[in-house]
Amino acid sequence: MYPPLSTILMYIGSRIFFIFENAQAIRGMDLLMLLVCGLWIIYKYNKPEYGFWMIISCLLSVHLGFIDALVFPFLIIAFYFLQKERYCLFAVFFTLCCCVKMQPLIIAPILVCYFITLSIKKPYFIAPIKRILQMGICAILTLTPFFLIYGIEPIMKCIRSGLIAPGFSPNGLNFIWIVQYFLEMYFPDKTMPLTNGLPEIYWGPHGVMHIFNYVFWFIFIALVIFTLLIKHKTPIIILKICIIEYTFYFLFKLAVHENHLILAMVLTAILLCLEDTMINRWIFMVYAFITNMNMYLFYGITGITYFHNLSVANIPNSVILASANTVVLLGVNLLLFISILKDQR
Repeated sequence: MYPPLSTILMYIGSRIFFIFENAQAIRGMDLLMLLVCGLWIIYKYNKPEYGFWMIISCLLSVHLGFIDALVFPFLIIAFYFLQKERYCLFAVFFTLCCCVKMQPLIIAPILVCYFITLSIKKPYFIAPIKRILQMGICAILTLTPFFLIYGIEPIMKCIRSGLIAPGFSPNGLNFIWIVQYFLEMYFPDKTMPLTNGLPEIYWGPHGVMHIFNYVFWFIFIALVIFTLLIKHKTPIIILKICIIEYTFYFLFKLAVHENHLILAMVLTAILLCLEDTMINRWIFMVYAFITNMNMYLFYGITGITYFHNLSVANIPNSVILASANTVVLLGVNLLLFISILKDQR
């Protein structure tokens, strides 16, 4: 289930590309939105090469029929306006971003904390109340048409099913995939047996797996508190915290799919546009590689042939890659966190 704007955009795509069947028309709309992203990065961020990198890195997602590309223009434009201190426009575009898919809501609290600072000394609470109210009004006005048309219940159901109460195990190369593999190996009666020695997504995840949901929420709360307490805040610092938070969502949350990391990849592309350093180039390439490897392993190039049916020393290749992803992403995010601490000096 997706929020209402995704349906509207897909319908618009079906009208623009009416000569194609619906599935191909949606891919056409994805490509159109990717073109918007590339042009914005080229002409607004003034980073032509990164606009090209961004588009190329998303083509497999478009080809496989994911609708993540519908989110990207709103996200990229939102952070552009945040950098330019045009906060009302930032609020409008980020709200639209969340109306396409639920995942951007995960970083919303961090973005709110950008405008609020807590201190152990007076003044204890620092916040531009007028600016926050203006942004809140812009967000509410942006949401109002959707609530009037669809009502509040379908939207709340999207939030509950997408973020809060997952009813199935992950299907991505993350830490939970490793846990899932060992549970299916040693406790098949309580979960489900391995399929030809390979782990598979299943409904009703084992109770042990829910523990790692708490790991994510603990880190989520810790990052929110950290963001509230740091004194030196810039869009770049906030963006790095958003990348860290979303990466932990991918690594430790249930119901994560193979395509969900792509949002973090786009955030690293935005980071590269705002802070063009060699380390940020490597970070983008790491996220781009892992993101595409996730989708490739489960769907291949055609969307039919998958490649997580191989084993090395009786260990499934998906478990090996999930282990590598976990180690590499934790290392990259440690580097990001250290860079944030250095900026506080």
